[in-house]
This record gives sequence, C-alpha cells and structure tokens, in this order.
Amino acid sequence: NILFKHKIVALTLFCLFTVPTRPPQQVQGIKQSSTSLLITWITVPSGHAHGVIIGFNVYVNNGSVRVLSTSVNNAVLTGLNKYTQYTVQVSANTSTGEGPRSSPISVWTDEDSE
Repeated sequence: NILFKHKIVALTLFCLFTVPTRPPQQVQGIKQSSTSLLITWITVPSGHAHGVIIGFNVYVNNGSVRVLSTSVNNAVLTGLNKYTQYTVQVSANTSTGEGPRSSPISVWTDEDSE
C-alpha cells in the first residue's frame, strides 16, 4: 500500500510588456535622387524591446514633421525637395506603444536627378 502526498503549488506568471527602452540603432541616410532618400537602421537591441517589435516610425523634419510608419528596417522617403537638408529619427513600436527616438541624423537630397 503506497500513499502519495501531492503538494499543489499555484504559480502565477506576469508578463509585463512595455514600450522599448532603447531606440533603433545605426540609423543611416543614403541619397537616392534629388527628391528621395533611403533610411536604414538596425532594430532595438535585444533585451530592450520589452515585447515584440511590430513596426517603426520614421520622423522627417525640414521645418515641418512628417511621420512614416513601416514594419521593415528601412524606408524610402519620396517627394522631397531638391538639394535640401533633412533631419531624420526612427523609433520602434510594440503593441503597448512607441519607444524613444534615435539620435537625429542629417541627410541631404541630391542637387539634380541623374
């Protein structure tokens, strides 16, 4: 006759998803033409996403702010002014919200299309 004693333990796990605590890294801008730029970046460093990265916001400013949302690690900005300096920042989003913006970079469009 074997008597088993079972201890029942209740375990509750909390998953706290928040916004990313670091911005995307290595943001770069490349001239595509006199009216377009290619912006590239590396996603948020592991351990700082605090959830699944579902997209990115690209902020473009040359007097007014334009925001482009994308789910990939690059964006082509079109319809820009010729030979104009633009300031660009990128942020990452989880389902909870938006993380911090990257440090701003400055990128110039070309003088003329080739």
